[in-house]
Amino acid sequence: MDYLLRMPDLEEKLSPADPDDLAASIDRMNSGDRKWLDPASGTRVTAHGFGATLKTWADEAATFPHAVVEMALGHQVGNAVERSYRRTDLLEKRRELMGAWARHCEPRGGDWAKIVELNPRRA
Repeated sequence: MDYLLRMPDLEEKLSPADPDDLAASIDRMNSGDRKWLDPASGTRVTAHGFGATLKTWADEAATFPHAVVEMALGHQVGNAVERSYRRTDLLEKRRELMGAWARHCEPRGGDWAKIVELNPRRA
């Protein structure tokens, strides 16, 4: 998913993780006896659903600007003229958003702040 960012070497430009990574993880999660299903519909969870969950939480509970949320999801924000004037990637604000999202998803603390990429890719 585009909102999952990998941490690059200092010389590299920040780039989104491969959108297929989360889908592959979901496939692995569903390969055993336990299946990850939407409790409301009984359908299999999807990568798109993770993004929709973040967006819903951000709209209903968080106080982050619309552009920060949309950019974190990998979406283009504004029309072509607005985008031509935007000179920021809002990276620090997106990091704050993802930290708040992590704390929302794991309110007991957990090791979310210690997560590191195990299989880095070059953009």
